Amino acid sequence: MQRSRIAPRTLILAAFLLSLALGQWTPVHAQTVIFVNSTVDQGEDDEDRCRAEVPCTFRRAINTAQLELNGAIVRACFDPTEVPGARPCPAGAEPLRKSDPNFDPATGKWVMKMSLNLEIILTNKLVFVDFRQGLTWKSPADNRIVVDGGDVGLEYLISMESDTNILAGFDFRGTYKRAGMVLQGGIINDDAEGNQIGPGIVFADIKGPDAFSGGHALQITGLRTSRNKVVGNWCGIKGDGTVLAPVSGDCINLEQGTFGNVIGDAMPGNQNYFAAGSTGIRLEDSDFVGLEKQTKNNAIEYNVFGVNPKGQPTNGLTNAILISYAPGNRIHKNTIAASKQSGIQIQNPVTGTMITDNTIGAGIDGKTCMQNGGDGIQLVSGPNETVISGNTIFCNKGNGITIQGKASRGNTLSRNSITGNQGKSISISSNANDDIKPPRLDELTETTLAGVACAGCTVEVYSDMDKQADVYEGLVVAGADGAFAFSKPDGFLYRYVTALATNGKNSSALATAKLIPGTHVARTPTPTATPTEWGATAGPTSATSATPTPRPSGTVPTTAVPTATGALTPPTATMTATGPEPATRTPTLATPGTKKTIHLPWAQKP
Repeated sequence: MQRSRIAPRTLILAAFLLSLALGQWTPVHAQTVIFVNSTVDQGEDDEDRCRAEVPCTFRRAINTAQLELNGAIVRACFDPTEVPGARPCPAGAEPLRKSDPNFDPATGKWVMKMSLNLEIILTNKLVFVDFRQGLTWKSPADNRIVVDGGDVGLEYLISMESDTNILAGFDFRGTYKRAGMVLQGGIINDDAEGNQIGPGIVFADIKGPDAFSGGHALQITGLRTSRNKVVGNWCGIKGDGTVLAPVSGDCINLEQGTFGNVIGDAMPGNQNYFAAGSTGIRLEDSDFVGLEKQTKNNAIEYNVFGVNPKGQPTNGLTNAILISYAPGNRIHKNTIAASKQSGIQIQNPVTGTMITDNTIGAGIDGKTCMQNGGDGIQLVSGPNETVISGNTIFCNKGNGITIQGKASRGNTLSRNSITGNQGKSISISSNANDDIKPPRLDELTETTLAGVACAGCTVEVYSDMDKQADVYEGLVVAGADGAFAFSKPDGFLYRYVTALATNGKNSSALATAKLIPGTHVARTPTPTATPTEWGATAGPTSATSATPTPRPSGTVPTTAVPTATGALTPPTATMTATGPEPATRTPTLATPGTKKTIHLPWAQKP
């Protein structure tokens, strides 16, 4: 289904972006709006367009959109007497009606069930499939369209093989040999980049052909697939967000060298919820000679794993995040809870993963125990140069952090709050991290700690209600003989004090905690320093410590977090197709590799 790039289209897009950059946005050219009005599966021929004499089906509407010079918006409209709150259809547009044979009165949704064993392939840009339009839409619970691939032997139903396309606002289910949706560049000619999945895709009831293969919700794959965004979606739940509907494979599977993709967003409503599946997000490659594609520099941020939008644990993920042979990725400010095994698992040689400012083991409120069934974070068999910083790791069934294996080296732990875990706070075994030893704590008072660590090592000091490492108290550098003396003039917050040592990049486990002698009086805290945000360009924080705010055991502290070097700069905001009634300026698209954000309202006329 080859589509040629037409020069005027590129010029129109360039003029559009220039007008936005100058702050003088006006529509450069109205996009065609195509209204789906039938749930039947028709449109086998790529050139089969929506027209008066045939129904405008989902498949046929996408065919039509790809034949438009300036791209197109694919949507539906509804009769407000049948769908309360819906806007009336524009003149000449035919609504989806409840008389359609595939309307489901139990859910109030129209089901577009595919009967053709034929994939839908997007090879032209600027195709925006957005079924939120025309509805009073606040979350995926408000979706009115279901796209069902059925069980007709499809490898996948939708493949994005070009750039700057959007899928938003519908439920998605079916049985697939590989995945329901695929982003894959270079299959014919084009790169797959700058696309967006969401907001509002509900991946639910997705299966593979058997218990051992396929069934991923979304797969992002290939060296020519990059800088895509996945925002505001649900996986493994449906309805109001509390009904489990598992995915048999991974919710999102990244492989074969894809890079620079961003999963999640800080904007309200743009976090993804991963509720039930084999793995929430898996980044995986191979170490076989000639196959080292290196899926790298992807960001997983602001998402929720193992907890539904109502704040309830789902207990439906085996692992929340799993990384294998995929270097340089970042996991930032996610809530990760209620998985059956570890919250974050990194295995085999993987270099440079950044794990920062996540809440692991507690719910969305940061207080409620929703333990992961294994460790909070687990590094085994070769991860190296991992930075684990500023995380709250609470109430996990295993250890807070596990680092195992002689090949696991150069992994740095800094300023994490680790408490209430059933195992150890930090377990470092089998000669991991060059077998660095924890400090020895000798003398402890209400305001001082003295001991011995490795020569010249940085010693981070923590306090806790019960022998773990809830609150970061500050740091000191050991002398040439390893001796250190740490002073806290306003006193330690909690009665047990411990420490870890870092030599270069290798961090140790915690020292055996010591109890402050006598009757401990908790100090009056001072304000906490502001954490370093994603994408910051500042260097590492100074050695001066911030005093954390006291909290009941298990709540989330805010601590000063050092900035790791070498962090990738991903796209920072979201592009969303909305309108045409009325147009909105909330969606955005950031140009990859720059700090300037360009707003794309995607306004158009019907």
